[in-house]
Amino acid sequence: VLVTAPNIIHVDIAVSVAIQVEGLTSDIKMEVYFENQLKAKNCSRPETFTLNSNNKYMEVRKL
Repeated sequence: VLVTAPNIIHVDIAVSVAIQVEGLTSDIKMEVYFENQLKAKNCSRPETFTLNSNNKYMEVRKL
């Protein structure tokens, strides 16, 4: 699994997040959210990425 996203997130600024998986033959859903590591608390709503053969098991989205 390859996930790319910025390591610093600014409030109210959309950022690109990409997820890519190789070697799959069936669909997979992944839930992505930003977390404050110091407080171990989610700081965004979860977004579900669906990877399948139609998108070649890769999705890029602005969050």
